[in-house]
Amino acid sequence: MDAILFDFDGTLVDTEPLHEEAVRRTLAPLNIPVDEGMTIGLSDEDAVAEAFARAGLSTDEPTIAALCLRKTEWYERLIDGAEIFVYPGAVELVRLSTARLRVAICTAAVLREVTPVVQRIGLEETVRTIVTADDVAKKKPHPDAYELAASRLGVPTSRCIAIEDSVRGVRSAKNAGCFVVGLLQTTAREGLTDADVIVDSIGDLSVDRLLEMAEARSL
Repeated sequence: MDAILFDFDGTLVDTEPLHEEAVRRTLAPLNIPVDEGMTIGLSDEDAVAEAFARAGLSTDEPTIAALCLRKTEWYERLIDGAEIFVYPGAVELVRLSTARLRVAICTAAVLREVTPVVQRIGLEETVRTIVTADDVAKKKPHPDAYELAASRLGVPTSRCIAIEDSVRGVRSAKNAGCFVVGLLQTTAREGLTDADVIVDSIGDLSVDRLLEMAEARSL
């Protein structure tokens, strides 16, 4: 294997509740509820569209775009000054990976939401590239984000290990042809069955273990 592609929210940092709360505050004036856990693994556009659908309402792309911008503004307010919970071992794994592999972050969030958190946890100079929802037309579970990340790193997706916590994220990485490790940090095991390997948390992983699992699966 030549590269590791890390999802971000729910994989490296426990920021999914903040995304959910930002969507909830955005849609509250419209009296559209947001179910607990509904936004996990979804882009902002998909999360807003899903909330409308669950409420039995229709909408259009300009409305979704405007609401997504408002959601990002809410997220920036919520994240400013909030304590960021970093999953134990996550930052260490990213840093140790760079000594042997090319490393990228591949997320369904927009760059404005990702950059301040990456900076606060000290990874802005560590990863080679960050692929966000701003970079691709088709979001997870489509393979576009992982394909772009691999392309930027100069490696085929078949030589990439992807680490994901959500249903759509796992499917995106598998659809791209990556070796996928699913984490039980935000999603139950039955939602991650498309992953090649499932582990409890990112703290259970090391570079050696990841390479060994990928090698064993290819035999």
